[in-house]
Amino acid sequence: MISNSKCKLFQKIIRAAWWILVILLVLLLVQVIGAKMKGKVPSVFGYSFVHIISGSMEDEIPRGSYILLKNVDASEVAKDDIICFYSSDPQIYGLPNTHRVVEDPIVTDEGIEFVTRGDANAGNDKYHAKGDRLVGVYVKTLDTLTSFSELLSGKTMV
Repeated sequence: MISNSKCKLFQKIIRAAWWILVILLVLLLVQVIGAKMKGKVPSVFGYSFVHIISGSMEDEIPRGSYILLKNVDASEVAKDDIICFYSSDPQIYGLPNTHRVVEDPIVTDEGIEFVTRGDANAGNDKYHAKGDRLVGVYVKTLDTLTSFSELLSGKTMV
């Protein structure tokens, strides 16, 4: 049988763990909201996720998918990597864009640049992706989050 003092100690430990979890979740939420307010992709523990709204990367990444990105230094990106970057294209300037690196990275006086193209697009992007505007490298599609999002938006019948 557990003594009363051990039971109270266990309750205090559980309560402390609960409050630590709540504080961490609040800090995480503040970070995510702060990044979104600045128009940036939130990053937590070196990873980000974004919602793909175009079909430019189909069949690899279907329109409507959520994807996981790993935050890396631009020097770690290689040809054939799929990257997310803040676009320099005037039509979508500053918005996250996810395309494949189709040539070896270019080193210039200003830094590293990438020639990119959407897998479903006929030609390379007109504007190079800049290494200092890199969000991250594609890791995988988050199928569960994508399905949950579709369910909430009414695109999936149960």
